[in-house]
Amino acid sequence: MILAGGMLEVAISQRLFIRLTTMNNNRVNKKVFLWDKTLSKENWNTGFKSILLDLDLENHWINQTVIPLGLAKLKIQSKLERDWKHHCSTKDNLRTYRTFKTDMDTAVHLNCNLSKFHRSLISQLRLGILPIYIETGRYTSTPEHERICGMCPSFFWYDNDSGH
Repeated sequence: MILAGGMLEVAISQRLFIRLTTMNNNRVNKKVFLWDKTLSKENWNTGFKSILLDLDLENHWINQTVIPLGLAKLKIQSKLERDWKHHCSTKDNLRTYRTFKTDMDTAVHLNCNLSKFHRSLISQLRLGILPIYIETGRYTSTPEHERICGMCPSFFWYDNDSGH
């Protein structure tokens, strides 16, 4: 799995991969690279290959061809977003976060001229750590449908679709 720092790791690995694949076959570095590639042990080659496989770019490793940087960046961003969405969808404590955050862009409230207190409140709400009952009820194992909003006169229970 590629993490947020994965873009840098792939860029550095790709730079080394390009240098090695375009190097003259008589050079010692190239000979070691080709020998290392034939091994089936855990090494730099197999690590880079697994990253490329994860990004659906393995053919570049097999054919020893240069990966266009724009394509690599697009594939990495796409993979990061898929992994992020999957992670968010599988965690109950990110229920409120999913309501407000649907993509990986910078949150709008971070660019607004708000006081530290208000930025903090919005961030706590988005991260699911603001002490509202839909979030704190999970500490007492209260079923979701019983986590009633104490402020609503009609006693709606929280629903991601309705916002209550």
